[in-house]
Amino acid sequence: NAHAAMTLEGNYVDVGVSDYGTLGSDDSNSPGLIYDPSGTQNFFPGGISNDFLTPGDPHDGFSFTANQLGGYIANDNDGQQGSIGSFTTTSGPVATTVAGYSLAATWSGSYTTSGGATITVTNTEYFNPNSQQINIQTTLSTTSNLTGVVFTRSLDPDPDVNLYNQFSTKNALGNAAYGADANSAACGSGADTDQTVCLVTSNTQGAVTHIANIDAACCTDEDPNSYLANGTGFMPGAGTYSDDSINLTFDIGDLTVDDPLTIDYAYVLGATFSQVSNPTAPISVPEPASLVVFGSGLVGLALQRRRRRQS
Repeated sequence: NAHAAMTLEGNYVDVGVSDYGTLGSDDSNSPGLIYDPSGTQNFFPGGISNDFLTPGDPHDGFSFTANQLGGYIANDNDGQQGSIGSFTTTSGPVATTVAGYSLAATWSGSYTTSGGATITVTNTEYFNPNSQQINIQTTLSTTSNLTGVVFTRSLDPDPDVNLYNQFSTKNALGNAAYGADANSAACGSGADTDQTVCLVTSNTQGAVTHIANIDAACCTDEDPNSYLANGTGFMPGAGTYSDDSINLTFDIGDLTVDDPLTIDYAYVLGATFSQVSNPTAPISVPEPASLVVFGSGLVGLALQRRRRRQS
């Protein structure tokens, strides 16, 4: 497509929601993820787009694997696929309603395995005009029980490319200003501007363990199991000052027919690494026919199962 299926524009953030269920406007089209630290919708200072996503080889994506798949599924804003394919769009992206938030979009896609099972993913992005945080809820479901399920979200941040032709970012795990530890946040900051985006989830491990990584494979979706094998940290070849991607991986384990899984995370932006904000309002998330509010947890981000396991 030649343009974004839809755009969410606030005072600090102007973001596309792609036809692949990711951020961005399909490949290099604008807006990708544009940030204005002044909060005045000045998204093109001096006529130059302050876009974190679209320069170079734009990459925002997610990948999914399970023991039964023999590979991994991936969706990317530029149409890249995983080793065995991608989730095919079944609905959206379209505007949706999330209690307490005025900007929201949702998308769903599915993948049919060689054995005939259907795996479905739904991503919902939502925030308010004065927020510097894009909340994302991902819901996963299956028509056949799966084991060894792992899900990764990934972004190649390029905040200084359009202004300074600088692809390298200052990369870090954890962010004390936000209150997130090394397992819970992966951040990239502009080498010249220090403008920052962090991919963040709750410190509370809960039912699903999560880890954070910096990856030298800046512009592609990787097999989620490669991140688990590495553990929290820098992947081989990645550095504290280089053109790398930021990643969060969720070690889900079993995904059963009667137990859809919901995970919540966010892209959080700041004028500098130390100014990445910590919101205080709880996150509200949509159900298909109603709205439900999940507990706030650390910084209002939670990672929850839809039911409690029996002991």
